[in-house]
Amino acid sequence: MPEPPHPPVPGPPNREGSPAGQAGAPVVPTSPDRPGEGDPDRPGEGGVVVTRSEEELVVGKRTRLRRVRVRKYVVTEYVTRTIPVRREEVRLEELPAAGVTEGGAEDSGAPDQDGAPELEVVLHREEPEIRLWPVPVERVRLRRQLVTERRTVTAQLRKEQVEVDQDQRR
Repeated sequence: MPEPPHPPVPGPPNREGSPAGQAGAPVVPTSPDRPGEGDPDRPGEGGVVVTRSEEELVVGKRTRLRRVRVRKYVVTEYVTRTIPVRREEVRLEELPAAGVTEGGAEDSGAPDQDGAPELEVVLHREEPEIRLWPVPVERVRLRRQLVTERRTVTAQLRKEQVEVDQDQRR
């Protein structure tokens, strides 16, 4: 009893110059003593039936998730400013004694313990003062936006070809 026919072998065609009937090629041999039997790939008069397949390109979409977070962080920046500051200094001036009488009214200083006059002056001096406080300068918001763009995809499609290799020997 002959062996039952094998289904076609899926996969790429065998294109290394070998005939289509070698291993790996989708060849379905049929037996002439069992024609018909309801199989649409097998003709009633017998012979060899080859099913040729082609790959189809089906392009779909998938959704990927990506998390986006906004974080605040502090960057330290050194800032230098120059500002004018004023100060008072004491300078002793010597005046000519002409016109001044001894013990005259121009001695305006308060007497010290010994009874000698004493002068006192309050000096003023400005110094830089640094104060820091936060000032709002900008608000940031995350907003989702749907952007549609076109992407081109390229794929290699394999197609099986059928060739008949006839033996030239008679």
